[in-house]
Amino acid sequence: MRIFFATQVDTAPPTIVLATSSPQALTAPYKRYLLASLRKQSAFSEVPIRLLIRGRSNRE
Repeated sequence: MRIFFATQVDTAPPTIVLATSSPQALTAPYKRYLLASLRKQSAFSEVPIRLLIRGRSNRE
């Protein structure tokens, strides 16, 4: 599974969208790890963060 990019799409609550190669491969423990990393590296320590996982469409 690859994470291609992440972007913040909303501010109330902060919503982060991850574009991945395989959304179903992202496990609950890894989601918790990502959220903890986001909280540690940013000003989101006291607010809930929504994490949306999307598959990347194949472009040809």
